[in-house]
Amino acid sequence: MSKISIRDAGDADAAAISALILAVAEAQITHEFSEQGRQTMLSRLSPGDILRLMWSGYRYHVAEQAGELAGVVAMRGYSHLYHLFVSRSAQNRGIGRQLWQHAAAVSRRELSLRQFTVFSSRYAEPVYRAFGFVRTGGEKTKRGVVAIPMHLEIID
Repeated sequence: MSKISIRDAGDADAAAISALILAVAEAQITHEFSEQGRQTMLSRLSPGDILRLMWSGYRYHVAEQAGELAGVVAMRGYSHLYHLFVSRSAQNRGIGRQLWQHAAAVSRRELSLRQFTVFSSRYAEPVYRAFGFVRTGGEKTKRGVVAIPMHLEIID
């Protein structure tokens, strides 16, 4: 197994990020949603959508392994985990945890933040629980997309 490297994403990464997220979402998440929810989610993940998020201040970081994109994490502001996706071929190797720890470390270094939120899919909830997130409410559905609000407070 080759080494994982994590770096800030740039404009040139938008197409690969989009492709990775779309592939994982279609395979593992969108079956949880209504057809409207599936279309809502997938319609917001084009390379142009990813670029617009980057340009509006969302911070994206990518994990690479053997020159290939293995995962991506994005933060809205410094406290909301917006995207965390690992390619299907790279799952169950700790890459998601490494990406999350990297994003949290950046937030803590830049703003000393210790509280984070995420809207999880049902599929990802066990992963976020393993990171220390807890539910802050029941499932919410908006435009057919199911989301579980979760919160994490890091205590040193």
